[in-house]
Amino acid sequence: MTTHAIKLTSPHELLAVVPYLLGFCPTNSIVTLCLSDNRLGLTQRLDLPPPDCAHDVASALLPILIREGPDSVILIGFEDNDRESLPALEALTTALRSHSMPIHDRLVVREGRWRSLDCNNASCCPPEGRPVRVDPGGAFGAGLTGQGPQPALNEHGVQAVEPVTQRPENPRGAGQQACGLQRGDR
Repeated sequence: MTTHAIKLTSPHELLAVVPYLLGFCPTNSIVTLCLSDNRLGLTQRLDLPPPDCAHDVASALLPILIREGPDSVILIGFEDNDRESLPALEALTTALRSHSMPIHDRLVVREGRWRSLDCNNASCCPPEGRPVRVDPGGAFGAGLTGQGPQPALNEHGVQAVEPVTQRPENPRGAGQQACGLQRGDR
């Protein structure tokens, strides 16, 4: 099987491929993307918890991220309401920093727009955000799916997947589905 690398050079491009990585377009979610040697690795997603349970996100995702051992992590909060993903993003940020795990960027996506929480340059990341690039059947999607299916509009359109369990010969694939994480590998 031949694989082709897709070069992603901006948050616009990264956000365009997230639905292909998950198998659906995330909503009300926290997504983590691991980067190792400038390549995307493990991708995880959790439903946004209520604000008083934000620490549960860190408890669920941190052990898997530590086992994966990426060079850095990208955190993305997909939210319907302003600041809805911030408690979970902040809890996960604190947990990652306490384990000296570098965070490449923290993005928030709401109402078809995105912004970086770590960029204060209004010309780069205006407070209202930038439009999310939609890529239905576009260059990124074609490279990721070949002739396969397009991502579902939401997690309800994805068939259930069996949990991935740790095998001694594959410790880096350990725990890729745990604690309600949904993964849409195709």
